Amino acid sequence: MNFSIHEEIGKATTLPSGFYKDPQVFAAVREKVFAPSWQFVGDLDSVKIPGQTFPFLLLEGLLDEPLVFTRDMTDGLHLLSNVCTHRAMTVVENAGNERYLRCRYHGRRFGLDGCFQHMPEFEGVCGFPSPRDNMPKVDWGCWDKLLFASVAPQADLDAVLKAVQDRMGWLPLQEFFHSPARSRDYLVRANWALYIDNYLEGFHIPFIHAGLNDVLDYENYNAEVFDHGNLQLATANSGEG
Repeated sequence: MNFSIHEEIGKATTLPSGFYKDPQVFAAVREKVFAPSWQFVGDLDSVKIPGQTFPFLLLEGLLDEPLVFTRDMTDGLHLLSNVCTHRAMTVVENAGNERYLRCRYHGRRFGLDGCFQHMPEFEGVCGFPSPRDNMPKVDWGCWDKLLFASVAPQADLDAVLKAVQDRMGWLPLQEFFHSPARSRDYLVRANWALYIDNYLEGFHIPFIHAGLNDVLDYENYNAEVFDHGNLQLATANSGEG
């Protein structure tokens, strides 16, 4: 299924319904849109001291890529594929503090940098070990203390975050901390793009969000488009907080 979007917004049309319903399109978008994207995964407090490990799934429910952050004994930070290079078992199952990483399936051992160290009962195997026996490294980056990861980045993280940094670089991110009591999860039964379509337009505000519309200078609601993002800019009416 082919899609074309006119570069002039005044001549563009809505995507056909197949984009939102076709399983093959969804699979293609997963690989072409989400795999190259940068995703927020946590902060440096999760791997603050040498020996700490922080396993997670990248985009759980979509990419489901098992990864693990580690900090080695020389204070180096690494992001690794959290899959054993022998039989694809998860290596690090829980966050903790370790001297090395060991797969509990057959005992294959890796350093905190992902490099292969030892495998029981593999003596005499030709060409072993090789670089393929190391846990693959995965691209990662930081915005201050915030950690991001991508399995196939098509742009540098700094370039992706530049527009945010230019506007919000004054934020004291090093003082930020996670407050579980203020976190909420919402299950939205819709294609991801349908939800984003809704979020990126303000046309529905006067009809759906009456309270917001009362305090908003709707006539000056604006959207700014960047190479890697979009900013919705709303100004309060005169006299509103």
